[in-house]
Amino acid sequence: MSAIHKISRRLSSKKKKTPVDQAQEVFVKLGLEGFWNAPLDPAAMLDISTWTLENEPPLQNKHLPQAFLQRLWLLSPQARSTCCQTPAESHPDAPQGETIPKLGEMDFLCSVNPLDLVTAVYMSANSFLQQEMTVRMLQCQFAVPLLLPPMTSNQPGSFPLWSLRGVPGQWRSRSPAEGSGILKVDIASTEMPLLSFVKLGHCSVSKSQVLNYLVRRPQSSNECFLHRGMEGGEIPRKLANGMVEICCYLPSGNPNQDVFPEPVVIANLRGDAATYEKPLSFLCQTSSAIVVFCGNLVEKEQQQLASLKGRAKQVIVIDLTLSQEDENQEKVVKNLRLNPPEGDVISGFGASNKELAERLSKALNHMIPDRLISVVIEDAAIIAEEIGLVVDEGSLCKKAFAQVEELLTGIENGATEYRAQQLPLQGPLWNSSVEEDWQMKPKQQQEKRLNPVLGLEHFLREMGLIFELTHNSPGSGTHNVLRLPSVAADLLLYGVPLELLDGDASSLPCSWVGCVLAEFSRRLPLNAKTRVLTSLGIHSARNSEVLSALFGVHFPNGWRGCTRGVYMLALSLPDNLKKDMQCDFLLIVDVEGLCSSGLSKQEDTLKHDIEMATMVAGLSDVILQNMAPDGDTEMQSTLLVTVNALLRTGASGAMPISQLLTQGVGLDCKLLSLQLERVTQVLETEAEEATGAPGCKVAIESTPCSIPCLIGPWQNISFSDPVDEEYSNAVLQLKHNLLEALKKSAAKTKATSVPEFVRRLCNSWNAVIGEMFPIGFENTEVVEAFCILCTELSLWERNFLEHMESWFMGALDRIITCKATALENEDDHLNLLKEEAITEVLVEINKIQSRLEDNLKKDGLHKACLEQYKPQFIKKLTVFQEWSKSEILKKLQIATEDHYLSTTLLSFRAVLDAKEDIKLHELLESSKINDCLQNDQQLEKEFDSVWSDSLSNFEFRPSEKEDITACVIQTLKENLIHRGLHKHLQRLNKVGKEIPSNFIVYDEHFGYRSRLKHMLEENNRLQRLAAHRLASKITEEYNNFVKEKSTVVADFSDSYITEVLEIIDKALKTNSLEIRSAFEVDLKVYLCSHACRDFQDMHNRYARDRNVLVYLNERKNHFQGEFIYRFRKRDQGRRSAQTFTMMVLKPAALEYINRPLGKWIMEAMVNGEDSQLYISRQAFNCSLLEELIQEDCFEGFLEYLLSYERFSLKRIQNRVVGYLTGTNVIHKWMQQRLGEVVGKMAAAVSQISQGSSSWVLSDTKLLLEQVCLTLEADGEVTVNRGSMEGPLFHITTEWVQFVTYLLGALAEMRLALSQELSQDRDPLDILQTLPIKPHSSLFNSLQGCDKQCPFCRAHCEVGVGGHEVHSAMLHRPKGLLSYKCDDSASLSHHICQSDVATDRLFQNSDTVGQSHHYRDYRFPYPDWHIPAEDPNSQIPGAYWKYVLVRFNTKFAQEYQMDPALLLLDWQNITKEEALESLRMAFHAKQC
Repeated sequence: MSAIHKISRRLSSKKKKTPVDQAQEVFVKLGLEGFWNAPLDPAAMLDISTWTLENEPPLQNKHLPQAFLQRLWLLSPQARSTCCQTPAESHPDAPQGETIPKLGEMDFLCSVNPLDLVTAVYMSANSFLQQEMTVRMLQCQFAVPLLLPPMTSNQPGSFPLWSLRGVPGQWRSRSPAEGSGILKVDIASTEMPLLSFVKLGHCSVSKSQVLNYLVRRPQSSNECFLHRGMEGGEIPRKLANGMVEICCYLPSGNPNQDVFPEPVVIANLRGDAATYEKPLSFLCQTSSAIVVFCGNLVEKEQQQLASLKGRAKQVIVIDLTLSQEDENQEKVVKNLRLNPPEGDVISGFGASNKELAERLSKALNHMIPDRLISVVIEDAAIIAEEIGLVVDEGSLCKKAFAQVEELLTGIENGATEYRAQQLPLQGPLWNSSVEEDWQMKPKQQQEKRLNPVLGLEHFLREMGLIFELTHNSPGSGTHNVLRLPSVAADLLLYGVPLELLDGDASSLPCSWVGCVLAEFSRRLPLNAKTRVLTSLGIHSARNSEVLSALFGVHFPNGWRGCTRGVYMLALSLPDNLKKDMQCDFLLIVDVEGLCSSGLSKQEDTLKHDIEMATMVAGLSDVILQNMAPDGDTEMQSTLLVTVNALLRTGASGAMPISQLLTQGVGLDCKLLSLQLERVTQVLETEAEEATGAPGCKVAIESTPCSIPCLIGPWQNISFSDPVDEEYSNAVLQLKHNLLEALKKSAAKTKATSVPEFVRRLCNSWNAVIGEMFPIGFENTEVVEAFCILCTELSLWERNFLEHMESWFMGALDRIITCKATALENEDDHLNLLKEEAITEVLVEINKIQSRLEDNLKKDGLHKACLEQYKPQFIKKLTVFQEWSKSEILKKLQIATEDHYLSTTLLSFRAVLDAKEDIKLHELLESSKINDCLQNDQQLEKEFDSVWSDSLSNFEFRPSEKEDITACVIQTLKENLIHRGLHKHLQRLNKVGKEIPSNFIVYDEHFGYRSRLKHMLEENNRLQRLAAHRLASKITEEYNNFVKEKSTVVADFSDSYITEVLEIIDKALKTNSLEIRSAFEVDLKVYLCSHACRDFQDMHNRYARDRNVLVYLNERKNHFQGEFIYRFRKRDQGRRSAQTFTMMVLKPAALEYINRPLGKWIMEAMVNGEDSQLYISRQAFNCSLLEELIQEDCFEGFLEYLLSYERFSLKRIQNRVVGYLTGTNVIHKWMQQRLGEVVGKMAAAVSQISQGSSSWVLSDTKLLLEQVCLTLEADGEVTVNRGSMEGPLFHITTEWVQFVTYLLGALAEMRLALSQELSQDRDPLDILQTLPIKPHSSLFNSLQGCDKQCPFCRAHCEVGVGGHEVHSAMLHRPKGLLSYKCDDSASLSHHICQSDVATDRLFQNSDTVGQSHHYRDYRFPYPDWHIPAEDPNSQIPGAYWKYVLVRFNTKFAQEYQMDPALLLLDWQNITKEEALESLRMAFHAKQC
C-alpha cells in the first residue's frame, strides 16, 4: 500500500457518468461511477481509514462506501449498514416527485440494499484492495464474493480469485491424522467441501436466514449472509442478483460448539437460479453438493431442477411446497432418482427458518465424512474461464506466478535447505530448534507451515546484506547491486517495510539503511520532518497485527516464529495532523520476535532483545508498550525488556512518551501493565517540566480500567469465532491516545528530517553495541529492584493521596459550614485553609522521602546501582509535591467558589421564584379572566422581564477596582493601526480623561480643498452642520448599543469596544462628506471615552461574579423553560381544579342542597295554616271537590272523574307553587345547605393536603379520588366519579399549588352558587331540580285505598289498608262516566245507592256476561258495601246531582250521547245545597 503519496482523489470527486441500467444506478447513487476505469487501491485507505478517529453514520448515500470501508477496517458489526443520518425532508437522493416518509430531525434512512453496497464497493476496488476487504470481512464473519455480477448486461461476470489468495485460515481439527493442534492454511489453496445453496422459483423461507442459522454457533447472533429481515434488506436489489457469496466455517475443535467437524465452504447464489445460468453452471461443476430450495415449481423449473442431477456431483432438495400432499416432491424424487431416507430430499413443510437449518445440518453432517468430495477454490479458475467468466488473474499475473515458482524452486526440500542455497548470507543463523521441531511433525502439517516460515522480509534482508557486503568491498558492486537502495526506497513508498535491524544476527547494516533512507529522502518534499512511533512488545503480543488494526499497514509477523528484527514504514500525515504534530510524516517502527527463545539457542538471546528494544526506544517520540494476552508464558519478559530499554534511554536524555496497551482482562495482565506504567512514569519525570507534571497526573489517575484494552481477532482460533464487541471502539480510542501523545511530543521535542533520523539511528546503535550505559545489558537484577522500588513509591503516593483526600473532605466541611453571608471573611478563610494545605502536603511528602531514603539504604537492593537513580526519584517526589500543592489549592479554590456559587444560586433562585410566583399569578388571573391560553412567545417575553428585574435587584459581591480604560485604549489602538492611522496615536492619551458632553466639529476635520470650496459660506456653516449631524447620528447609534448591552446581565467584554468601532467605521464608509481622518479619530476617542464610563459601572458590578453570571446566563434557557413549564402546569392544574369542581363537586353540592328540600317543603305545608286540608284523604278530597264547584269548570270535573290521580297531583303541585311563591324560606334553606357542603369539601381537601410531604404531585387523580372518599365517608355527600375517567385529571403538577387552586375553585363555586340560588326563580323550576318532589310526597301521604266502586268508579274512602269491605262516601250518577240508560242513548242518571234498592239488572266483564240484579251486587262484589239511598234525604247525593244538572249538555257532548233525562227535583238543587251535602258527607265520615 502506498503509505506516502497522499491520495488526491476522493470517493466523491470522480467525474460522473450517465447511468445505463439499474446496476449502474447503484454506482451513481453511491458516488462510485468514477471508479469503473480507475478502481480503488489499498492506498486509498490512508485517507479513508488510517486517520479516522470517529465512527459516525454517513449523511448521504454517496458517503456509504467510505463509511463501509471505515467500519470494515474497524471490524464493526455494522459495517454493511446503509442507513444515513439525515432529515428525510432534505434527503439528497430522493427523486423528484418521490414521497419520502417524514422522520425525526436526526433519523436514519435506508435507500440502498446493503448487499448492493458491498457488491458495488468490491467491483470498484482493485484485486489488492479486494484481498484486504476479504480478510476483514471474514474476520467479521461476513460472507464474501466468489462470483461478482456483470457491470452491464452485455458484460460477463467475474471470478475475483486474487481476493481469496493469501487469506489465512486456521482451525483446530478433530482428525487423528492431523493432530489436535491449530492448523493454519491458505483458504484458496486448501481442499475443503464446497456446499452451494441456490433457489428455484418462489420460496416461503429466506434462504440466507436459513444459512445463517446453519453456520451460527450456539450463543451467537452473527448474520453472515445479508437477508431481507435486516435493516435495508427489504429494499429491492439492483446490482447483487447473480452474485455468489461464500463464507468459511472453520471448527474450533469443541464438539459441543462446532456445527461441522471439518472446515466447510458455504456458497450462496443470490436471486433465482433459473435466471442466472452461468453462476449456476459454475457452482454445479465446482461444488461438492448443490442444495436447492424450491417451492411449487412450474414445468420449466422442474425440468431445470431435473437437469442438475447430471451436472452436479450431489444434489439435495429442500422441498418448500405449500401442501404436504403436493405431487411436487414425488416428481422431484422420480426425476432426480434421489433417496429421501438418506437426506437427499428435506421437507420444509411448516418448518421455521431455524428448524429447517437444524434438519439441513443433520443431513449435511451425515454426508461430510464420506459422501462429499473436497475441492480447491483456486482450481475453479479454469472452469470459470471455460464458461465465460472473467478471472482477475490475467497473463501478467500468471507470468508473475511463474517467476515466483522459479524463484522458489527447491522450497519443497524444506525452508532450511532453501535458505542455505538461495539466501546464503543468512544461512547458519536459521539452524534452530523450531526447524527441528517441524521435522518431527506429520508431512501434511509440515507443508502447511512452510509458507509462513519464509516471507518477503527474508529476501529483502538478503538484498540488504548483498548491498552491505558490496558496499564494504569497494569496486566489487555491479550496477544492479548499486540500484538496490533505490528499489528498496520505492518499495518503502508503496508500503513495504524496511528492516532497520537484523534481530537474528543482532546487527544493523548501516550502509544499506543509510543509502535506502537517502534515496527515500530524495523522494520526499524538501525539508520534510518526521516523528517516530514504535510498537514494542514480545512476539506473542502481535505488534504487526496491532499496527495493522490501527493504521492499515503490514509488517512481518514475528508471532509466527520466523521473523526477528526492527522494521519501519512511513505514513504521510493529513494537513490537520501536520500542524498539530509539527511534522510531515510519521515513521512507524515495529519490533518483531522479542523474547522468541525458539529462534535461537544462544544464551545471549535476552541480551539481543534488550539491545533491540534500547535502540528503538532511543529513536522514538512515542512508544506503544504492547502487552501480550492473558496466559502467555513469556508475559513477564515484557517488563524486563521494556524497563531495561527505558532505563538506558533515560540515561541518554531521550525519553519517549509511553502509551500502554493490554490485550487481556486477566489479573496478571492488569498487574503487569500497572507495574510497567509506574516505572514508565518515574522515568518520564526527568523529561517533564516540573510545573506541568503530566506524568504525575497520569500516575495518580491511572487504574487498571484506564489502560486501553484491545482484544483483537488474532486471538481467535478461527474465523468462526466472533470479534470482540468493543474492538472497534478500542481501536479508535487507542489511535486517539497515540495521536494525542504525538501531539504532546511536538511541544516537547523538535521533529527530525530523514537524514537526522539516520544519524539518530546510527548513534543509538553505536551506543548499544558500545554499551555506553551505566548498567550493563546482562545486569537484570537492577531492573527488578528498580521496578520494585517504583511500585512501592506508587503505593506511597496513593496512600498520600488518600490522606490528602481525607484532609480535603474535612476542609470541605469547614467551607460548607461557613455562612454564605459572611463575604468579608471569605478570602481570609480561604487563605487560612491554603496555608494549612501546604503544610500538610510538605509534612506527608517528607514522610515519603524518608521512606525512600530508608529503602535505598537497605541491603540486597543493589544500593550502588540504584543510588544513581536517587535524583530521579527525588525529582519525581518534588514534581509530585508541587503538583499535589497545586491540586489541593485548586480544589480548595473551586470548593470555595462552588460553595459561594451554590449559596448565591439558591439566593438568586429564591428571588427569581418569588418574582416568578407574582408574575405567574398575574398571568393565570389574566388567562382566567380572558379565557385565553398564552403562547410560548408571550411567556418568553414575560420571563425576560422577570429575569432582568431579578438580576438587576440581586446583590452580587462587590468587585475589586479594575479600570477598563487600558483595555479600551488597546482595542482602539489596534483599530487605528489596522486603519493605517499611526500618526494619530498620540490622541489616545485623551481617552477616559476628557469627556465633553457633545462632540465638537473643528476646521481641521475638513481638507483644504473642502474648506476652499465652502469658503464663501459663513464659517463653513453648512459643512460643519452636516458633519455635526453625522456625529450625532453615530452617537445615537452608540447610545442605543450601550442601552442594549446594559440590559444583558454580564460583565464587560473587549468585544463591546470592537463593536462600537465597527459602528463608527460603517457609518463613515457610507458617508459622502469630504472629511479628514482627524474627524474619525476624534469621534472614536470621544465615544471610547464615554464607553470607559458607561461600561465601567457594568464591570464593577459583575466582574467578581463573572462565573455566577456566566452560569446564570447559560442556565437562562433552563429557567425560562421551567417558568413556561410552571405556568403550563399551574394553568393545567387550575383548569383541572376548576373542571373537577364544576364536573364533580358542583353536582355533588347541588345534590346535597336539593336532597332534603322536598321533604322540608312538604312538612312546612302539612304543618302550616292549611294543615287541616292534609290530615286525611277525605279532608283533601273534600277540599278538591269544594274547589271544583267553586271554580264551576267543566274541564276540571271531567279531569277529576277520568284522571283522579293526575288531577290530584296537579292540584297539590299548584298548592306547593303557591306556598313557595308566598315565602323565601327555600332560599334560606339552600344557602344553609350550601355553606354546609362547601365546608365539608374544604375540610376534605385540607385533610388530604396535610399528609403530603412531596413538592410534586405525580397524579392529581389520586388526590381527587381521596377527596371524594373523604366526602363520602359520613354518607351525607354523594359524589359521582364517572366524569373523572380519562386523561383529563391524570396530570403532574405542584402539590401545594394544586390544593390552592382547588380551594380557590371551591370558593368561586360557593360564590357562584350563592348568587345563583339567591336569584328569583320560578317555583316550578325549583321543583324540577329537587330529587324529592314535595307535591309527589304529599300526594303519596294522602293516598288511600286504591279500590273504586264497580259501578260509578268512586274511590273507597275507608282508609289506606286494614279493611276488608270497601265503601265510598259519594257515589255519582253513572252518566258522569259515559254510562247510558239501557233503553236509550241518553246519559245514565242512575246512582249506585238508588240502584241497589231496585231490581235493575247489570252485566259486565266481572259477571262474565251474565245479568245480575243491583240488589244482589254482593254476589260478584262481596268486598263492597253500597248502602241504599235514604228516600227521605236528598242532601248526601246532592253534590253530584248538581254537577250532572249543571253540565249535562257538556257531558253528553264529551261522550257523544244524548243528555241525561233528569228529575225535576235534581234541577232544583242549588250550589249551596250541593256544598252542604258535600260537607255533611265528609263531616259525617270524619265524625
